[in-house]
Amino acid sequence: MSSPPPRSPSLVAWGRCFEGEAADLAVQPERIAGIAFGSSRPEQWGENPVAVDFFDAKGDVEALAGELRLDFEAAQHPACHPGRCARILANAGPVGFVGELHPKWQQKYELPGPAVVFELLTAPLLGREAPRYSGISRMPVVRRDVAAIFPEATPVGAVLEAVRKRLPPWAREFEVFDQYRGKGVEAGRKSLAFRVVMQDTDRTLTDSEVEEIVASIREQLNQEFKAEPRT
Repeated sequence: MSSPPPRSPSLVAWGRCFEGEAADLAVQPERIAGIAFGSSRPEQWGENPVAVDFFDAKGDVEALAGELRLDFEAAQHPACHPGRCARILANAGPVGFVGELHPKWQQKYELPGPAVVFELLTAPLLGREAPRYSGISRMPVVRRDVAAIFPEATPVGAVLEAVRKRLPPWAREFEVFDQYRGKGVEAGRKSLAFRVVMQDTDRTLTDSEVEEIVASIREQLNQEFKAEPRT
């Protein structure tokens, strides 16, 4: 029996790092860092190779964080490709970065293709509360997808944060699952598709409640971000 083909080359490491240009020996916070490049999935005949990208690394960071809520905002970092980097925030404070490795470092270390990297303080990960048990609701889950066309410069993180603040408790998820540019979307704009998952623990949601939430999200996207519904 042959062994499965390898996944994309990757490396994760952690340790203490000097902080600041003066390399103060008294300030050595512990960090965890990772790098990956190549195919995001094992090679197989049923699909073409898909290169690992920013969102793969972002997903790895969120998996490390577990229940700790992370936010991401566009940023610059000397290790990353300009315009392809995000600052990682936890409890409104910076805790790391994630992005595509700068081409000069890719060339210096003779990597065969673009790589994605991240670095994250371990203290927020270790200091979070342990997961707590919550009962599984027998009420049905309702999913709705909302697609809209935004100005190109609109940060996805800002949209997620703004909408989540106004959702009722039974709207359990609001996540982006698709980003599109191309035919049907004018230059200087982008299409974003969001997944809305709703479930009450005690009762079945009515159609009118569900549609009211979807309508309020569309209105908020239009008023705050000049987004137009995508048909």
